[in-house]
Amino acid sequence: MHYHQRMQPNPRVFCALLAVLSSLAFAAGAAADVTLRNGDTVEGEVIEVTRTKVTIKTKLHNIPATQTFRRSEIEKIEYKPLPDGFWDPPRRDGGPGDEPNKDPGEPSNADEDGSGRDGTRSRVRRRAQRSSDPEDMYVVVPIEGGIGSEVTSDGLRKALAQAKGRKAGHIVFVVDSPGGYVYEAVNFLEALKEFDEDFVYHCVIDAGAISAASVFAAGSDHIYVRPDARLGGAVAYNSDNSSGAAEVDAKFNSIWSVNIASRADSKGHQGDVFRAMVVLEAELWQGADGVLSASQIPGGTKIDGADTILTIRASQMVSGGMATAFEGEIAELGALVGREKWTEVPGIGIRAMTFAARERKDMQRRFDTAVAEYNRESEVLGNEHPNNFQYRVVRYSNGVYRLDPRSMREWVARSDRAIRACERMLKYLKELANINTRAERTGALHLITPAELGHEAYVEADRSLGWLRAHRSNPPAREMANPTFGP
Repeated sequence: MHYHQRMQPNPRVFCALLAVLSSLAFAAGAAADVTLRNGDTVEGEVIEVTRTKVTIKTKLHNIPATQTFRRSEIEKIEYKPLPDGFWDPPRRDGGPGDEPNKDPGEPSNADEDGSGRDGTRSRVRRRAQRSSDPEDMYVVVPIEGGIGSEVTSDGLRKALAQAKGRKAGHIVFVVDSPGGYVYEAVNFLEALKEFDEDFVYHCVIDAGAISAASVFAAGSDHIYVRPDARLGGAVAYNSDNSSGAAEVDAKFNSIWSVNIASRADSKGHQGDVFRAMVVLEAELWQGADGVLSASQIPGGTKIDGADTILTIRASQMVSGGMATAFEGEIAELGALVGREKWTEVPGIGIRAMTFAARERKDMQRRFDTAVAEYNRESEVLGNEHPNNFQYRVVRYSNGVYRLDPRSMREWVARSDRAIRACERMLKYLKELANINTRAERTGALHLITPAELGHEAYVEADRSLGWLRAHRSNPPAREMANPTFGP
């Protein structure tokens, strides 16, 4: 909606805006306490404050570190001096802050409200309020963006392995994804099964768990939905079929339809619901009492027909008993889980997923560049190969055939350009082979080298290069004299 009414600037609003901008400008580099909505407080120096995030330099386990939080995670920012010696390295012996010969049963110098005698907060007391029981500890793993590009099974495995190392007992998937490659969804299932005994999985669907992203709902012990959440949808997407991903997806789609339904059943969800999200012919009905069924329910409503792929809304999931409505922060999920000391192990999930996504993006960029450059040089080779042109051949009285000087210069020039094209083709084929190795290691099947750019292409390019080098200064003039010579 557009408004065309001209508004006169309000001087007081303008001054207030300047004051806010000035406060943000002076916030950078200022000492502060950042209080999160989950009750934690982070002390340090605020490096950056924007509309969407706050970055603060702090100490983690006595080591200087930088943390970035979304504005939605932050309750307030209180600018105040840091305690004396905040940035000092930890003391290994008794220091001024230690209280030697103190009875462990005696109360500490900190007040009941967590403040010390000098009014500063006790970081030790805040840490003590956090639970170290694995049944209380959770790791958030963001599932945001395309499956197979921004969200990868390699990143998921790393996140789960690190969460296990930190003794967390819960994994919370926060999902907002349009879907992606089906093969990656199958990889996700395998990763989730691998760590089944270590975690309780929770899936919070923010906006959409579409297509391949629906695997996180099927694979979790508990599903929570925001009011506008959707689950299901199209089977897969691929904007560039030249990579062969469409064929890969078709191969894995039938596997996925069985595996996702089986996984959902094992977690206490209705497998028929998830099967309808994959198989076109499957139907889904919902009764007046909310019950979901693959068979027709008298008086019920058909929410997915035999000619559509199921997308189910939050209200339908909640009334059908497959999900719980949830509108709070992740820190508030503990109340539904029944854990009073619900404690996050921060950073693990987002770091693992971000690093893996960055690696996948780099692989995709290198793959696209290598394929495009190979094809370009292949075209150059076809245009410049000296065998593809006619030359003037001179036959001497002694029976020797040679090109005349002008033709010889042209032959050499074309040979040089063709040689450079062959060398570059080999370079990009080697690059694709290296990417292929990384793609196999990380499970990026859509970046596996196409068959037409594999070993046979390398052998052919290498053979052409050898011939060009051998004949650059010694063209086959006798053969050229034959009218049938040439392409």
